[in-house]
Amino acid sequence: MPSQEKILKVEGLKKLVYEAKGIYFADCSRLKASDITQLRKKLHSMQMNLKVVKNRLALRALNELGIEGIDEFFTGPTALIFSYEDALVPAKVLKEFIKKNSDLKVKGAYVENGIYSKEKFDFLASLPTKSELRAQVILVLTQPVQELVFILESLLRQLIGSLEALSQKRTIDSSESHMATNSESADPTTTEQQS
Repeated sequence: MPSQEKILKVEGLKKLVYEAKGIYFADCSRLKASDITQLRKKLHSMQMNLKVVKNRLALRALNELGIEGIDEFFTGPTALIFSYEDALVPAKVLKEFIKKNSDLKVKGAYVENGIYSKEKFDFLASLPTKSELRAQVILVLTQPVQELVFILESLLRQLIGSLEALSQKRTIDSSESHMATNSESADPTTTEQQS
């Protein structure tokens, strides 16, 4: 029969699992304590947690929540990385960390109700995060508007140019007409012919 302490640990893990958008399973046993601390700080700054767990308790918590088919992730020491905002951000953080420290081994992930083996980790890390997708959508949505603004500005410049040319032409025509009228009234031969 499980002790009260183990029951509480399982319940605590169930709460973390339930709130998480994504869970990554990793082997940190070859990392130095300073490296683990650095990774924890990086994850924590991005609203993620790294928790080293007992395999049996973690597996029990996950199974009690209906998450099955993940037994292979619980061989050897296991750390769980919980993401609460965006399920794909941990993959990018872990991949970047692994570039500098290859002693971290990703075993797999549980993301958006799907189980991903370690072979699929690079695929997960290559997917855009929610914030990257939002930026792409905004770019796609604003690009036609920017093009419309550019076209309207171009048409407006053309209209202003045409109006300025028309205004100049009228000014020139008006001055020529005024000069012609003045020269006719000053010319005595035109005055006599009209009489």
